[in-house]
Amino acid sequence: MGASKRYKGKDCAYCGTPGSSSTNDHVVPKSFFLDTERGPGLHIPHVAACARCNNEKSGLEGYVGSALLIGSRHPEANRYRREKIAPRLDRNQKLRNELNIDAPPVWTEVNGVLQPMHMIKIDPEKIDRLLQLIVRGLYRHHYDKPLPREMMPDVTMIRPEAEASMWASVAHFFPPEVPRINCDLGRGTFIYSGVRSPAHEGFTAWMIGLHGRIPLHGRDGSADHWWCMTRPTPEALEAGRNLSLAAEKCDDRQHLNQPME
Repeated sequence: MGASKRYKGKDCAYCGTPGSSSTNDHVVPKSFFLDTERGPGLHIPHVAACARCNNEKSGLEGYVGSALLIGSRHPEANRYRREKIAPRLDRNQKLRNELNIDAPPVWTEVNGVLQPMHMIKIDPEKIDRLLQLIVRGLYRHHYDKPLPREMMPDVTMIRPEAEASMWASVAHFFPPEVPRINCDLGRGTFIYSGVRSPAHEGFTAWMIGLHGRIPLHGRDGSADHWWCMTRPTPEALEAGRNLSLAAEKCDDRQHLNQPME
């Protein structure tokens, strides 16, 4: 059976819709890798995907592959910019304008020294959305089922000095004996690690780094990788609260109906 047929009619790895898949999708975009790296030794995870999710993810891959990876720290970063990003931006003037590629450099103080720097306008929501889809795909690939519908990926960047306290707050869900996933695709092109709670099937923690762990600077400082926790959706949390309230009311009625001694 061909690869495409094996992935048809399955549950979509990204939205979880039963039987909706029409194709297979590379969880980590092929466009993130140089052509010379995409040989037999590169094993990019594949999952079943529906047409809607596959199209959405493809559009996000093109954006992130240009907007974010222009700051690559990969050993072959210059080749990537020359062979992948430059041709893509030459073909897409709209994206070029959106990213502010042709604007003159801005003099910026770095370590006390003024340096000319090109400021790229990046939409963080698009990056987060792509990473959410990637985490769903990684969950499907490694745990052999879609992420439960009542769970959702939550992507964030955490300052290095805050990581220890963040991990301490959730470490009890992931005891040391639980197997960890650690993978490096394309010599640092895409690095990820993950772990799943033995007590809560859909509760996982992931760390993702791109292209030599590109440093990003924001209002809260800088970081060079993303953290992602899969957690209950707001609807699932609300349903859980309602269920708890109903149980409490039931207990109260039972208490009131007990005969007095």
